[in-house]
Amino acid sequence: MTIRTRSTIQRAMALTVCALLAAGAAGGPLAPVAGPVAPTMKTLTEVEPRTAINATNTPGDATSVYKITQPGSYYLTENLAGVAGKASIVIATSGAVKIDLMGFEVTAAAGSFNAITSGAAASVDLRNGTFRGFVNTAVLCSSAISGRYQDLTVIGSGAGGTHGLLLGPSSIVTNCTVQNVGNIGIGAADNSVVTGCTVTGALGDGISTGENSVVSHCTARSCGNSSTDSGFVVRKTSTIDHCTARQCFYAGIRCAADADVSVKDCEVALCPVGIEATQNCNVVNNSLTDNDVGINVTGPRTRVDGNNIFTGAGTGIKADTASVCTITRNVVQIQASGTAYQVGAGNYVGSIVTLSGTVSSTNAWANFKN
Repeated sequence: MTIRTRSTIQRAMALTVCALLAAGAAGGPLAPVAGPVAPTMKTLTEVEPRTAINATNTPGDATSVYKITQPGSYYLTENLAGVAGKASIVIATSGAVKIDLMGFEVTAAAGSFNAITSGAAASVDLRNGTFRGFVNTAVLCSSAISGRYQDLTVIGSGAGGTHGLLLGPSSIVTNCTVQNVGNIGIGAADNSVVTGCTVTGALGDGISTGENSVVSHCTARSCGNSSTDSGFVVRKTSTIDHCTARQCFYAGIRCAADADVSVKDCEVALCPVGIEATQNCNVVNNSLTDNDVGINVTGPRTRVDGNNIFTGAGTGIKADTASVCTITRNVVQIQASGTAYQVGAGNYVGSIVTLSGTVSSTNAWANFKN
C-alpha cells in the first residue's frame, strides 16, 4: 500500500498547475493584432475642453489685444503685457465665458485700457491671476450677470479713477485681494456675495455692494480719500458679518440710506465712525476700538445690541432724537473726556449701569459704561 503524505499531494498539485499554465502560454498567438493600436485614454482637451488665449485663437482688434467672441473655456499660457490704446482681453459674447489666468500676470502699459472688460455676457468666470499697474479699471464686468471671480490680485497704480473689480449683479467674489487703486476696490451690484477678500489703500470705498447682498470674512484697511469714503458700504436688505475695517477715511462700515442691513460680529478700529447705521438696521455683537464715534445711528427703528466699544475722547453710541431705536446690552468704555452714550429722546434704551466692582443689574437689557 502506498501512503501519500500531505506534502506529496501539495507538490503534485503544484506541478499540475504549472503544466496547465505552460500549455496555455504556449498555445496563445505571438503576432500583434492587425491594424493601428488606438489610444485608450482621453486627451486633456477631451477631459476639459479649453482654448488658449493667443493671436491665433482669440485675435484682437483696434481696441483689444485679445478678443473672445465665442462662449467657452479659455486660459492664458504666459504673462500678458498691455498695449497703449487697447484693453488686454475683451469678452464680446453674450454666452458664458470662463478664463483661467493660470497664475500669470496681466500688466498695464502707458496708455493701455482695462485688463479685462466684458459686455452683457450671461456669465463670466475669472480666476487665478494678477493684474498690475492699471490706470483704468482692472476688471470691468459691471454688465456681466452671475459672474464668479476667484483668487484674483489687483495691484493698482494709485491713480484717481482706477477701480479694482467692478462687477455685475449676482456676482460671487471669493479670495480676491486689491491694493492701491484710485477708487473703489471691489464693487459688486445687487444680489452678490463677497467673501474672504481684502482691500488695502483704495482711494474710494474698499468694498461696496448693491442690494440683497452678503459680505463676509473680508478686510478693508486704509480706504477712502474724501467725503463719506468707507471701508465697507452695504445697501438695502444686505448682511455684513465677521469683517474687519481699519483706518478708513469716514466709516469702517457704512449702511446706505434705505438700509435694512444686518451688521454682526465685525471689528472696526481707528475710523472717524466705526459703524454708521440708518433705518431698520441690526447692529449686533460688534467690537469697536478707538473710533471717534463707535456706532452712529442716523435713521429710525435700528437695533443696537451686545456691542463692545472702547474709545478715548470720542462717543461710544450716538443716536438721533426720536429715531425710535432700541439700544440694549452694550458695553462702552471711555477714556479722557469721551461720552459713552449720546442718545436723543424718543429711543428705547436699557438702563445704563456704571461699572464698579462687581457688575450687577436686575435689568437683563441693561447697558454698561465705565
